[in-house]
Amino acid sequence: MIAAREPEALTSAAQFVLRHVDAVFQQLDERNVPLKLQFDAVDSLGFHPPFDEACAKLRQVLTSMRAKQVQPD
Repeated sequence: MIAAREPEALTSAAQFVLRHVDAVFQQLDERNVPLKLQFDAVDSLGFHPPFDEACAKLRQVLTSMRAKQVQPD
């Protein structure tokens, strides 16, 4: 939900996030059902996008962060 509301907040954690982005994508693919159940159980205050929408936004933000990452020479 942070990726949708405040994607810039992830930039402060970019080094950590980018180091683990493949694992995040793998978890989204392999553990979709239990993650959806956990996501749906979150009690939020007025902002609760559908799980699939939140996952798509997270993938979009992380893919964009990865693309902007400076590759070492």
